[in-house]
This record gives sequence, structure tokens and C-alpha cells, in this order.
Amino acid sequence: MPEYNPRSTADPLLLAMAAMVHDLQRSIGPGSEVLVHNLREPQHSVISIAGNLTGRRIGAPVTDLLLRMLRQGKADTNPVNYQTQAPDGRPLRSSTVFIRDPNGEVIGALCINIDVSGEAEAREWLSRHIAPFIAPEPEKVVDEHFDGSIDAVVDKAVKRVLENMSSAPGSLSKPERLRIVEALDQQGIFLVKKSSFAIADVLGISRATLYNDLNQVRGISNSLLEE
Repeated sequence: MPEYNPRSTADPLLLAMAAMVHDLQRSIGPGSEVLVHNLREPQHSVISIAGNLTGRRIGAPVTDLLLRMLRQGKADTNPVNYQTQAPDGRPLRSSTVFIRDPNGEVIGALCINIDVSGEAEAREWLSRHIAPFIAPEPEKVVDEHFDGSIDAVVDKAVKRVLENMSSAPGSLSKPERLRIVEALDQQGIFLVKKSSFAIADVLGISRATLYNDLNQVRGISNSLLEE
């Protein structure tokens, strides 16, 4: 069986953006990373990447930050110049620009990460000599994880939610379980295909029970989980 090509299902607009990634990264310079996500396929959304700050390759999944923004309807604004952290701990200045199709639907994202680990030492000297040309301080620090697989994205999200619970997964009361399901839903985890398998297994419940819990926290009658 041929290896899956993440670009095979990408919109032509995203493919056009993807073709510019390497030139854009070279224009920004060393210590930068530029990539394009196909947000219709979150489990292997990266269709083009240049630079290597986060260790990701083509076929890597969407980040937890993008999942949260999509699920919570916050993709109407582009998060620009925020601070996050590379997997090896280096501080990054990041920007995300959502890409829309002609109907206005969000289909992808252009992301730029810049290594600013040496900026703190240089900033003091630069401020005395060429202050008008210094890049602005990041507007805010954002919790974003750059994982190499969608399983890692789901696993970390579940662990973060469970850290706030006093009961072990197998002994959760229904109200506690509903709070967990609601928290995961708000993080966009149920936008990921097959995530229900991992979540149901961790919580020690059937997928049918998980569907019912999700319906209850959403206040709907038909499951929106993808099979």
C-alpha cells in the first residue's frame, strides 16, 4: 500500500500557500520555521514545513492551540506575535494566520515560529543603539504544544484534564466524568477522528456512554463524534 500523502486531500488554495513556505522561511532567515496546516485533516494537518524548530515533519498533527481555537469559534482573529516554547525549551515568537476558502470557511493556517532564545541578551544592547527597529515584545504567552503525532495531542489533553480531578479515572462519578468530557470538548479533541477510542479507554467507559456524555454536555440529541 502506498504511503499516505497529506497533500492529497488539501484544497488547491492550501497547496498554493504550501508552495511558498520554503521561500518565505528563507526570507525570514535562520532560526525560523514556516508551515501550512490543512485544518480539514487535523490528525495529519502539516502539508508543508521549512525550518526545524519544533521537530515536526509533513504529516504531523495540528497543535492543541489550533484545536481549541477552532472548537471555541476563535478563528475569526489571527493570533500574532505570541510567545510559546519549542519542545527543547527554547522560547519562540509565533504567529498564526488562518486561511479561508471563497465561502469564508477556515480551511488552513499559515504558521511562523521564530527562535528568540538569544534575543533577551541582545535586547538591552540594541535598545541603546537601534531601539526603533527592535521587534516588539510578544503580546502574550500562549500554551501550545508541537507534537509529532495526533495520539500525543489527545493523550496530553486527557492527562491535563485528569490532573484537576481528585478521583482515579475508573472511579469517577458521572458529574466528574461530564466535566472531563466538557473540558475535552472545549479543547477541540473531539474534532480529531478516532479520539473517542482513546478517551473511552482512559475513562473506563464504552464509546456509547461517551457519546451520551458528549450529547449531554452539548445539550443535543444526535452525536457529533466522528466515527
